[in-house]
Amino acid sequence: VPRPWVYSSTSVTVDSAQVPLAVWRPAGRPTPADEKASETYAHRIDIGRIAQRLGVRWLGWLPARDRPIPIGASASGLADGAAAEIGQVQSSDCVVFFAHGFLGSRFDCMGVCEALAAEGFTVAAPELPESLAASYDPSEIVNRLSIFAAVRTRFQELAMPNQVRFGIFGQSAGAGTATMLPSTFELGRCAICAFRGFGGTDPLLVVASSGDNVIPINFIVGALRENAAAGRPTRFFETAVQAQSVYSAADGSTQPKRAALIFAAK
Repeated sequence: VPRPWVYSSTSVTVDSAQVPLAVWRPAGRPTPADEKASETYAHRIDIGRIAQRLGVRWLGWLPARDRPIPIGASASGLADGAAAEIGQVQSSDCVVFFAHGFLGSRFDCMGVCEALAAEGFTVAAPELPESLAASYDPSEIVNRLSIFAAVRTRFQELAMPNQVRFGIFGQSAGAGTATMLPSTFELGRCAICAFRGFGGTDPLLVVASSGDNVIPINFIVGALRENAAAGRPTRFFETAVQAQSVYSAADGSTQPKRAALIFAAK
């Protein structure tokens, strides 16, 4: 059975660095000439370079390992009914970014990227400076801010003369990226496993769990409550089904603009 999405890889130039970029698109959409279609995800771990960046230079001799991941039809799409709810934003001019965390990979949330592409969105995930692959040298110029600015410009130019609406989701350190990037993300921002606050007006979803042993859930809930005290209230949900029922029943004018899906141990 043909997949409802296609995967390709390319890069964006930031200063002198070639930053790898993973792209998922709905099947049938044209692929730019500079993107290479692939049936595997080129996952790579460079242990030596990671050690050097962490200050353990004597381990710099450790080898890199290529761990290609076969592309499978593992994603069945978003939850039932989600396509109808987000149908108004399904077009080639709607692009969602993914920001991975510290020592992560642009493929960390590949299942989510596949599912979004199956629902009609283009998804783009750059390799960020602190990645496991460590394929280029970061600098004061080559950073998360400049990389996502270059990716945004790429998709704006590809869509011309049409306008592009953007969204972003990020995990761990990428959650901070998702809430700190400038410009407008009309499709929303999603922070997974981390949240320090967000003072903007874009739609926001925070996802956190008491099972996360890195960032305590009390820290995230506390930040949400501080935002609420500052006049930016958030609607809390305990299950995805509960959240979906609220958003499917409400019209656009009454849907909560800020939501938090909190998986807490009873």
